[in-house]
Amino acid sequence: MAPAILTSQPGTRPSECAPAGWLRSKMPWIGTVPSGEKTKCRMTVPVRAVAVDHVLPPPLNMKTPMQRPGPSVQERFWDEVLKRRDITDDGHGMEMAESLTQHAWSPGPGHQSLTRLWDGIRVEATRLAASEAVLSPSIHASILSHASFSSCLAHLLAAKLASSTLLAPQLAQLISQIYESHPEALEAASADLQATVERDPAVKAEGQALLYGKGWQAVQAHRAAHVLWLAGRRSLALALQSRASVA
Repeated sequence: MAPAILTSQPGTRPSECAPAGWLRSKMPWIGTVPSGEKTKCRMTVPVRAVAVDHVLPPPLNMKTPMQRPGPSVQERFWDEVLKRRDITDDGHGMEMAESLTQHAWSPGPGHQSLTRLWDGIRVEATRLAASEAVLSPSIHASILSHASFSSCLAHLLAAKLASSTLLAPQLAQLISQIYESHPEALEAASADLQATVERDPAVKAEGQALLYGKGWQAVQAHRAAHVLWLAGRRSLALALQSRASVA
């Protein structure tokens, strides 16, 4: 194969020319040019030229989100929270305005009310209990024996979080009181449940996520612990958080 003949592109300036020897040592794939002398502009290639099949990777973009200087979105959020909160002498005070109510979920198109959601869960549980005899006692104890979604969720979480030192009946009563005094936590649980069904392809119905969704159950335990934390019951909140991580 005859050596490639290098020609300059139209408009090439003399300052863009390079010695032939340098071109051969740095870019041997460009072609063959006589070495030992400066090339003339009519026989040179602009220094900026790079072979198509040897394109170098572009330099890092220093303006990408991970590299951009300044606080992150999360840091800016907590900066605003700290500006609005009232801190007591012991550093444990926080206004209830920063609780779930301020950042509450609002229902969107297609989202069901608590009553409609609970009715659908009971219908699904009844069908499942009839088709799976082995699961029937568990489904009756977890869903069908309760009159409301709050009672069902309180006893379900209590059974998951209970231990030899944290008794299930006491936890069920505690979580029921949380949902009674903070209905926004129950609304958030409903939103989480419906979002799980919408976004997780492995979950086909609300009852499935309610009974077997460990991630969803952990979020509800965290919400209950968050209410206790804001109420100043820090030790109990930490106990629930610890149990949620191993349940």
